Amino acid sequence: MSEQPDYNEISLAQWEGVAGGWKAHAAELEERGAGLAAGWMLDAAQLQPGQRVLELACGPAGVGLQAARAVAPDGSVLLTDFSPAMVEAARGRAADLGIDNAEFSVADAQNLDLPDASFDAVLCRFGFMLIGDPFAAMQETARVLRPEGRLAVAVWGEPAENEWIMLPMRALMEHFGAPAPDLDAPGLWAFRDHDRLRGMLANAGLAGVKVETLQTAERFDSLDHAWQYLSDLAGPLQTLLASLSPEDLAAVRERVARDAEPFTRADGSLELPAAINVAVATRPGT
Repeated sequence: MSEQPDYNEISLAQWEGVAGGWKAHAAELEERGAGLAAGWMLDAAQLQPGQRVLELACGPAGVGLQAARAVAPDGSVLLTDFSPAMVEAARGRAADLGIDNAEFSVADAQNLDLPDASFDAVLCRFGFMLIGDPFAAMQETARVLRPEGRLAVAVWGEPAENEWIMLPMRALMEHFGAPAPDLDAPGLWAFRDHDRLRGMLANAGLAGVKVETLQTAERFDSLDHAWQYLSDLAGPLQTLLASLSPEDLAAVRERVARDAEPFTRADGSLELPAAINVAVATRPGT
C-alpha cells in the first residue's frame, strides 16, 4: 500500500497550483484586507534604511517588496516561500517594479537554512496559520532574529467575522456533508484566537507580544467577481471546486448567491466582512 501524502505535500501542491492566480491578482490583493495588514505590519516592524529583512510565506511578495523600499538603499530583503512557483512570482514582480535590493529563496519556514541572529525583522502575512508546525516556524523566526529584532504577523480572525470566505466554504461543507473542521488545525482559522497566537509566539522565545484585530471588508464588483477571485487564489477551495460536476457546481453557486444577498448592494456589488489578527513581537536583547 502506498503512503498517503502528508499535510506539507498536499499544501505544496495546492499553492503551486494557484501561484499564477496570486501573481495575476497581486496588485488587487494590496487594495484589500491584505494591503491593510501590510500597512500595519510595516509600521509595527519599524523598518529603517540599511536593515536586513526576511519575509516568510511571501507569495507574490506584497509585504516584502514594500519592505525592500523601506530599507533601501543599503538594506535588503530575503523573500522566501516553500512553493517554487510563488518564489518565481515574487521574483517577477520585483523585476516589474524595478526593485533591486530583494533576494529570493525556496525555504521551509519550519526549518530555515539561515544563520542565527541574521535579520533585523521578519514578516509573515497569512503564513503561520497554514504551516504544518507553526510553533517550529516561530522558533526558527526567533532564532534568526537579531536581539531586539521584530516580528510582524497577520493571520485571519474569527470565521464568523470573515464572510468573504465563509460563504463558499459553508456552501461546500454542506454540499459534501462534511463535519465541522478542527479550527486549531493548520488552516485559515488556526490563530483566530488572540490568546493562542500570543501564547505560541511567547513560548517560541519572543517577547512583548501584542495582538489586535483589524476589522475591514472585502469588496467585489459582483458575485461573479468574488467567485473568480476566490477560485483563483484559494488553494484548498480551488481543489474542492474542481472536484464538482457542473450540476453540483451550479448548486453550490446558487447557495452562495442566496447567502450573499444580505451583503449585496443595489448595483450588484458585494461588501463582505473580514477580520485580520495582527501581532508584533521582539527577540529579547542580550
